[in-house]
Parts: sequence; structure tokens; C-alpha cells
Amino acid sequence: MFNDKIEQILKDFAQSENFDKDDIEIYVFPQNWGSTALGYRGIGGQAMTSSHTIVFYNPNTGNAMFSYGGRFIRLNNPNDLFFKDIANGNIEPEYKLGKYRREN
Repeated sequence: MFNDKIEQILKDFAQSENFDKDDIEIYVFPQNWGSTALGYRGIGGQAMTSSHTIVFYNPNTGNAMFSYGGRFIRLNNPNDLFFKDIANGNIEPEYKLGKYRREN
């Protein structure tokens, strides 16, 4: 189902969470960006670009890890807005991830 790199990242995430990879929920959806930098900070071309967003979520710990098509970003215990955005197929870019932090 996944290529070897994604499979290894899933395995590593599950191990870091002290759970089996079969306990991890996986969401994959296409997402459009206004630049070739996707959701990451950086210099990208001014072209509409589509990539697959991959989300690993552990419902036992509440932690998530996701990628817009490059490196993975970890979110510990994201709030309900994160899951709403997953359902809508539109996770915020890296510099706006603060909206997913829970208020203490």
C-alpha cells in the first residue's frame, strides 16, 4: 500500500508512541498549494501545486504526524480544528500550525 519510506515512517511513529502500527489511523488526501514550497516555509515557484497530505494519528495517545509531501511534522494532542481540517482535506501550512494547539 505505501512505499518503503512511508512504511518506515509509520513504523517509527508507532514505535515512538509505544503502539503497534495497526493501531495508527491513516488519512491521505490531495491538497492544493499556491506555491511549489507546499505547506512548508521556503522559496517556491508561484505555481498552483497539488500534493498528497499524509496524516498518521494515534487515537490512544492523541498525537499525530503528517506531511504535505516532504518531511513529517509531529503534533502532540492537536485540538478539534485539526480533525475538522482533515475532514475538509485542507491542513494549514507549517507557519499556521499554532491554531491546532490545545489551550491549557
